Amino acid sequence: SVKEAMAAKTTEKFHTGFIRGEATRQANGLEVPYKGKTLRGEELKAQVRKWVDYGTIEPSAGEAIIGCVDNPKWCELSDKYFVLLGAGSAMGPLHVLLALGANVIAVDLDRPFIWKRLIELTKKSSGSITFPLKEDQKSLKTDDDLYASAGCNLFTHTPMIRDWLMDLYPGKAFTVGSYAYLNGALHVQVSLAMDAITKDLSEKRPD
Repeated sequence: SVKEAMAAKTTEKFHTGFIRGEATRQANGLEVPYKGKTLRGEELKAQVRKWVDYGTIEPSAGEAIIGCVDNPKWCELSDKYFVLLGAGSAMGPLHVLLALGANVIAVDLDRPFIWKRLIELTKKSSGSITFPLKEDQKSLKTDDDLYASAGCNLFTHTPMIRDWLMDLYPGKAFTVGSYAYLNGALHVQVSLAMDAITKDLSEKRPD
């Protein structure tokens, strides 16, 4: 069962990788690309009201966006930590979080092309990315070595991922989001794995 698998003891542990972005945080407040333009300020608020009136978004979503426009400090995320299970997912908030300077803790498949993309995105941003590694980052000589060592499998490494997250950044509050997606029955399985990790973090991690 999932419960038995999560309770099983393992001596294997992930190392931790870390990359900080090289860009400077832009102080323009919330910006939304739309139809070839970048909307901000009053122009963005006007468009949001149109979306709400038309039914494109819920009124609560519109209120939240307008609140961010009116309170730019809400978009300063350099002291916030976000765990993204399925970090590279197209529906996930990785791009937005990195653009707002957040600390992203990324969990995704151990495929070099995935980590090349995620790490390159991070380097161009003002945020940071923390991720599981099979080897100590100091021992990895090249970027290709780093990409090859990064990542994990939510199916086969579920307890290890939980344990790694449990010990990471003591005293920091985590916001955890589940974004991994697969077709058919596999989606049910990956959802169970993400739920098991999230359940243990919420019940056993102090923050």
